[in-house]
Amino acid sequence: MIVNNFTFPVGYHKFHKKQVYNFQLNRFYSIGYARFEDMVEIGKNIKKYEDWKPEMVRMADRALRAGAKINSHS
Repeated sequence: MIVNNFTFPVGYHKFHKKQVYNFQLNRFYSIGYARFEDMVEIGKNIKKYEDWKPEMVRMADRALRAGAKINSHS
């Protein structure tokens, strides 16, 4: 039984200028846990290491409120 027509994203994107953050944002996006738009926004909001967790939690909370449970698990 096919539940939906999900297609894994393809490619590597420039979400953040620092590779350590960019790699992780691409990882969440490429396995389908995050929307492209969310990764772009988070990439812009992360200025230092301490920003990572609050930004990811904010994205997860927003996804939960929108009913996008798969997106809230990143």
